[in-house]
Amino acid sequence: MTERERRKRRQEWQRRTAYRRQERMPESGQKEKDLFFFRFYVTVVISGGIFLLSLFPTETAERATQRIKEVIAYDMPQEEIRAIGERVTVFFQQNRWALPSVQTEQTENEAP
Repeated sequence: MTERERRKRRQEWQRRTAYRRQERMPESGQKEKDLFFFRFYVTVVISGGIFLLSLFPTETAERATQRIKEVIAYDMPQEEIRAIGERVTVFFQQNRWALPSVQTEQTENEAP
């Protein structure tokens, strides 16, 4: 058996063992990504449904949106919601950020 044959056998053996090792190891990273995307998808679908439901001023829609608001309020105290709202408001007032689509164009006479 020559050196070339030994090297070839060793490479083939390494490929086979790497393939077997890869088959046995679960791809946890891919499963975690799939779970994240599934949860994100479900959240978007539910949020979209709630948003569409809130657009129609019917008695059933009002009751459903009120119930959802109560559930959110039960999970998060009103004081905490107000504090977050105040912090966000102060942040945007200090930075004066606005969406480009709603910004008004300044004329030459106006100060920046």
